[in-house]
Amino acid sequence: MPHKDSPYSTYDNIYQTEKGPKPFKFDATVTQVFDDMVHRSIPNYEKNLQSIVAMAIEYSQPNTLCYDLGCSLGKLSIALSQAPIKTHKIIAIDNSAEMLQATQQNIDNHKLQVPIELSNHDLNLVQAQEGIAKNPSSVIILNYTLQFLAPENRLPLLKKIKQSLVSKGILILCEKVRPQSEQAQHLFDKHYYEFKSQKGYHNLEISRKRDALENILIPDTVEEHHQRLIQAGFSSCEIWHKHLHFTSWIAWS
Repeated sequence: MPHKDSPYSTYDNIYQTEKGPKPFKFDATVTQVFDDMVHRSIPNYEKNLQSIVAMAIEYSQPNTLCYDLGCSLGKLSIALSQAPIKTHKIIAIDNSAEMLQATQQNIDNHKLQVPIELSNHDLNLVQAQEGIAKNPSSVIILNYTLQFLAPENRLPLLKKIKQSLVSKGILILCEKVRPQSEQAQHLFDKHYYEFKSQKGYHNLEISRKRDALENILIPDTVEEHHQRLIQAGFSSCEIWHKHLHFTSWIAWS
């Protein structure tokens, strides 16, 4: 069944037919089913959101910002706003106007403790990256967002994130990764497609979605992520969750 916490919880069947966008994009069609899509496509998604909020509570600092980069429907931003975080504002950025319109409706249905500011920007662009760098922040979150940026724009964004973070600030990064070996790739794919099948996706729609994401979601290896974080200037980074392809880091400024 669709996830019940969002008004945008239409059952995701868009790749059962030709209705799903190809190549994949976060348009109105995907927006309508996105909440159901992520809960049926990303293992441990809800639990990871809870962990992100817990880390944000611990590391957030007064007189700083919290950034939710690639906020989609705003569920994480809303959860952060309702938690006892210390930042004076949350800035939720997405490049999809349809997603941000849905986010605003979701925000209107909740009582916020920390204000959320929505911003329509493409994180591939220097202007958006510079905007982040100039504002002191203590918590920045990339929750399955970096993988959708052009590979050449990922390090520049991380460098600007590092510039934004105050002392003892953190970046939380969640990504779908590419295994180092063909054996691991085959094994992870097999178990991941079994997971999606158990969630009600049929083989044809799994295949159509995979084809639609080709050259749109471009994963890196765990080692590539680690090297990039260090190259961007972070003092250290650690994996705090891993399941099949899905990996989450915390990186300290």
